[in-house]
Amino acid sequence: MNVLFSIIIPTYNRANTLPRAIKSVLAQTYGNFELIIVDDGSTDDTEAVVKNIEDDRIRYFKKENEERNIARNFGINHAQGDYVCFLDSDDYYYPNHLAAAQKLIVTRKVEIIHLGYEVIDEHEKIIATHNNIPTNINSYLIRDNVFSCNAVVIRQSLLKEVRFINSKVAITSEDHCLWLRLAARAFIHVDNTVTSVVCEHGERSLRNINPEFYRVGTLEIIDELLRDKVFLRRYQKEFNRFIAKKYSFIALIYIINYQSYEAQEYLLKAFRQAPMVIFTNRFLAVTKKVLVRAISK
Repeated sequence: MNVLFSIIIPTYNRANTLPRAIKSVLAQTYGNFELIIVDDGSTDDTEAVVKNIEDDRIRYFKKENEERNIARNFGINHAQGDYVCFLDSDDYYYPNHLAAAQKLIVTRKVEIIHLGYEVIDEHEKIIATHNNIPTNINSYLIRDNVFSCNAVVIRQSLLKEVRFINSKVAITSEDHCLWLRLAARAFIHVDNTVTSVVCEHGERSLRNINPEFYRVGTLEIIDELLRDKVFLRRYQKEFNRFIAKKYSFIALIYIINYQSYEAQEYLLKAFRQAPMVIFTNRFLAVTKKVLVRAISK
């Protein structure tokens, strides 16, 4: 089976890291793909960087800045492949990524795949290897997002029904929202062969997240899931705990930014949503920070 893959790279002012991402795609041992680069309104040399790389499989689009989830949806709209993959412009694939996915598609007839991945620091030292993703991931995902967007491969027809949330604000859990909606509709096959790399850097720090921006985006994601009847039929029993964990994460972002009152407010919301959340490490950690701040005043 000669599977055509559509690889979507959303990018914004990443002219320094984008070439590595592109070259990692062009170095794939399985070569039947199109590479869709969606320039989300970059103001640096991104366009020149892309046009300097000659390969007929590259399709470049430039649009106004609307954030990466909308850029990914733009790429999906232009995808011609049988399966769709994603790659962040500051990360990269190993040469076996598409070959591993193609083998599973041919032998297992799978619709959604998640492969293993590594995380490296700014010195290119491996700090984590995620090659033990639970095989019962359809049930596990409501509890925790252990996926890397780079490691997911999706049959394109599934993306006609659900997409990334169409929001300029919901940009920190937008992928988890999509994985859950997909998991309610199709079996996700996990193969822990490591095929991609996530590059950690300072811009990915929680300290760089605007608390109010994150709060509004998280509430939009919750509303998106509440509107999805297929999702609710699958995950209704665990949804309150999911919301409680999201509220406690909002509290964490607030306390990191020294906003104790707002952190307390969302700790209380989390408790009211699902009282057992008080036994989670995050809830306890935020509570401790709130108490320390109160005592030190």
